[in-house]
Amino acid sequence: MSAVIPKLRFQCFKSGWSENKLSHFCYINPPKPVEPVNGKVSFIPMNAVTEEAKLSYSETVSYKSYCKGFTGFQDGDAIFAKITPCFENGKGALLQGLVNGVGFGSTEFHVLRAKEGSSPPFIHYLLNTPKFRFVGERNMQGSAGQKRVTTDYLRAYKVYFPESNLEQQKIADFLTSVDTKISQLTEKHCLLKDYKKGVMQQIFSQKIRFKDDDGSAFPDWQTDRLDWFINRVNEPVDVEHDEKYREIGIRCHGKGIFHKVEKTGCELGGKRVFWVHPRALIINIVFAWERAVAVTSGNEKGFIASHRFPMFIPVEGRSDLDYLLYFFLSPKGEYLLNLASPGGAGRNKTLGQTEFARLKVHLPCLKEQQKIAQFLQSLDKKIDAVNDQIEQTKLFKKGLLQQMFV
Repeated sequence: MSAVIPKLRFQCFKSGWSENKLSHFCYINPPKPVEPVNGKVSFIPMNAVTEEAKLSYSETVSYKSYCKGFTGFQDGDAIFAKITPCFENGKGALLQGLVNGVGFGSTEFHVLRAKEGSSPPFIHYLLNTPKFRFVGERNMQGSAGQKRVTTDYLRAYKVYFPESNLEQQKIADFLTSVDTKISQLTEKHCLLKDYKKGVMQQIFSQKIRFKDDDGSAFPDWQTDRLDWFINRVNEPVDVEHDEKYREIGIRCHGKGIFHKVEKTGCELGGKRVFWVHPRALIINIVFAWERAVAVTSGNEKGFIASHRFPMFIPVEGRSDLDYLLYFFLSPKGEYLLNLASPGGAGRNKTLGQTEFARLKVHLPCLKEQQKIAQFLQSLDKKIDAVNDQIEQTKLFKKGLLQQMFV
């Protein structure tokens, strides 16, 4: 019978992997640690651990206030959420840097402490393998919404461990390096988004100005009603009872357009709908105050939109479509959208289209608008590229977790 080893392995290791219960390699929910001399410890609520199995923050509290009614742990312990949906979503962490090396947290955490010969980081990554999560989900107990991974299940769960502690550590070190890369890319992504947000505030408040290709200054910005810069377009759809149609929707906070499922004219009922105009500024009037604004493209050719999604095109020579989108996604644009959306929050805060048309706006000349839009688009490309790197690295890590463990 051939030895059981993972699909992906460091070639320098030749010893086998042994199968045993998880409780053979680590203590499951060990006793609470003793009180430190100064009585200060860390407290970790459920929302302090991420779905990437990282600890995002902790609070400093007194041992006496939290030693009863909470789960205790110490540096080097691996914790994970035992309740649905937190377990399935991957919430957990490898604990390091706790106040006095001691902490308490939610009673919905399981705690695993490595026994001698077992690597704490290896245990942490084992708990994040797709296999552990999948099998654990299938063995949860309790009613819907309150299902949990039980302690008895954990103790009896069979796992394979490398017989060499050095191999355990090598695997954990390699995965840690991948996590470090993800963290670095995530930080870069956040910095780029913060930079874009800051520079947009300065651009639309005219603290940053662009110059023409020859280095000359552009003319002063022009103030006028919005309907001097844009025209509304609408082409009503003559809905046929048996014909099939696809509507669009707009996500809030500038997150773009999405396509709804296909419907027949009969299913649309008496709803007023319009053909989506290619390359138009489109607004969801119900959630304009939450920046439900987008620009249509060729991807929406042949789609329809309800009367709650007015569309506008630039007046030739006066405005640029991409600039208008960035403007309405800026703090200044958001303020104006709110100004034209009187009423309370939610569906009572609807964009008044007359008020929208009458908004006074300050716009640069067309050429400066285009330069601003091109600059912001270049930033968006950088942000998207880093986001793609993050997703690719996460996918790479997922593959490693599948192949580096048995």
